[in-house]
Amino acid sequence: MAKRCPNFSAAEISVLTDEVESKKDILFSKQNSTVSNALKRDAWKEVALKVNAINTTGYVRTGEEMKKKWICLSSESRKKLALNRREQRKTGGGCLPSEATLRPIDEKIEGIIGETSISGVEGGIDVLDSSTTTDALLAPPSNMTDASIECQPSVENSRLSRKGTKRTVSTSESQQRDDLMTRLVTAEEERLSIEKRRLEIEKRRLDTEEKRLKIEDRRLAVAEQQLQIQREQHSLHLCQLGIVNNATLNVPLTENE
Repeated sequence: MAKRCPNFSAAEISVLTDEVESKKDILFSKQNSTVSNALKRDAWKEVALKVNAINTTGYVRTGEEMKKKWICLSSESRKKLALNRREQRKTGGGCLPSEATLRPIDEKIEGIIGETSISGVEGGIDVLDSSTTTDALLAPPSNMTDASIECQPSVENSRLSRKGTKRTVSTSESQQRDDLMTRLVTAEEERLSIEKRRLEIEKRRLDTEEKRLKIEDRRLAVAEQQLQIQREQHSLHLCQLGIVNNATLNVPLTENE
């Protein structure tokens, strides 16, 4: 049996809702393009990083766990918010039963999911008003188990304006393209810089090689001069011994000889 992951602490839930609020335009977007879905996955991973940063259990939560926990939280809060409003209508704003009393997290989630999303809930079932736009649903996978999530929430709706959503996603995709282009330009500049340094090193190597060849030429010239001196000294020695005469030394050899 798989080991159950630790329950979320109050601090983790607070960070989770803060991050969801800051990224709600991406997380709850209706767009299902490849780019949009990748942005959503990355956004949930970023939420997980922030939650793991304050996690004291040592357990590393994933972006998928963040998504499932948010579904669970928002489902519970929406039901409580709807119950709170029904009880307020019954009592005229008087004393409410404990099950209808809102927690701080419920009020925070209310600000994230919006007014229409709550008022449309009746008995835990969403009743969409015809004047409102339908938003993206955050539904948990069908194979979800207790080992991977603390509760099994109902299908979640997040109310966002269609026009605002399209504009946000378009802006996000444009920003992603700009970021990609910036990285490509930076990479090309770095490549050109490396190539420039390589050419400078190659030039210095060629200059060094040229100097080495010049030194080698001078060394050969000196060696040739030394050999010529040795030949003259040898001939002089032979002349002194009477083996050859001065006339022979001074007569250059022809090709026939």
